[in-house]
Amino acid sequence: MCETQIEKALDTKGVVAADYDLESNIATITYKPKKISEDQIHKVINEMGYDTDKSKASDEQYSRVHDCCKYREQEKH
Repeated sequence: MCETQIEKALDTKGVVAADYDLESNIATITYKPKKISEDQIHKVINEMGYDTDKSKASDEQYSRVHDCCKYREQEKH
């Protein structure tokens, strides 16, 4: 479900292709820099409730992540 949600969020203007690998937690994104910036891509992912290596989703954004996709609690264990 997480993979689908992240890829769905990246189905936005300027993003040509997006593939999220659940095992490695790495998204491979092909985009048009004239249409969308790297910072905007991080913001789109954050708005879905997910953190990136460059920015963190707010607690309010994170609260919208489906329970099976919650990851912050797992980091504490």
